[in-house]
Amino acid sequence: MPVASVRPWLLVALFCASSLADAASGRRVEHTLSAIALRLDHYARALDAHFGDKRLLLEQANSRMILGVKGLLQQRGDNALDYALRFKLRLPRFAHRLHLFFSGDSGNDSDLGDSSDFFGPRSSLDKSSNLGLQYFLREKEQTTISLRGGLKLQRLAPRIFLGPRYRHTFEAGRWLGHFSEELLWHGDDGWQSDTQLGFEHLLGERRLLRVRLRGLWLEEAENGYAYSLDLGIDQKLRSGEVLRYEWNNAFKSGVAGQLDESRLRLRYRRPLWRKKLFGEIAPQLALYREGDFRADWGIELKVELVID
Repeated sequence: MPVASVRPWLLVALFCASSLADAASGRRVEHTLSAIALRLDHYARALDAHFGDKRLLLEQANSRMILGVKGLLQQRGDNALDYALRFKLRLPRFAHRLHLFFSGDSGNDSDLGDSSDFFGPRSSLDKSSNLGLQYFLREKEQTTISLRGGLKLQRLAPRIFLGPRYRHTFEAGRWLGHFSEELLWHGDDGWQSDTQLGFEHLLGERRLLRVRLRGLWLEEAENGYAYSLDLGIDQKLRSGEVLRYEWNNAFKSGVAGQLDESRLRLRYRRPLWRKKLFGEIAPQLALYREGDFRADWGIELKVELVID
């Protein structure tokens, strides 16, 4: 059955009904992660928090703020200066379940705090400022189910968005897997499905190998299903700095699944003040289909404030 023929509102209704039933009855049986997998999950989340990964804003029921400024210098492409502000505030008297969130940037790029947005598919929310509420129906060791909605502020005309998000962590042999699905309805752009699948494996004591697949379907998109494949290694240095080696590839299924963008990047990040203010230097090599895949060397400089 074609994706477009599925009634998204019916999927949302079934998803929410099942989630509410599980949360209310408490009869759902869930196997806990092993001690090794749990330690690996905590280590991976600590690294993501060190890099200010904005996915933690969606998947964790705690308050957090990210404020950053970055500059990108490229040999062939346009140079850019970007800023971003994102925060989530846990509201009182709701058993730590209800949060107020906001995200906004300069509009040049949405990469601050999350490497997956610079290359690869971008949703309607990545291209606007957003203000809304997120309610956690379930927030456990392995599974998180939430519902978020609000207004995206684009061209001074607010538009409504609403939908559920599901995240599950599981063991796959010696690997730790993560699966997430978010289904959102936008008042102007229709439906959006954002699916992510990732795997992590510890190499030695201080290196973490990561593989991430992401697919984004937009009802109003002209290029079909957009997806990306990201490979990376995080290396924690003894002095507190972190190195992240990245290889990102973005594809578009609407044009025969062709490779659209590819990038190699080395990110060096270190705390500048009390593990809240961070500085980052990231040289990169980018290849664009629009530029006939000619090498485009560049470097990114970033200063970021992360408050939990």
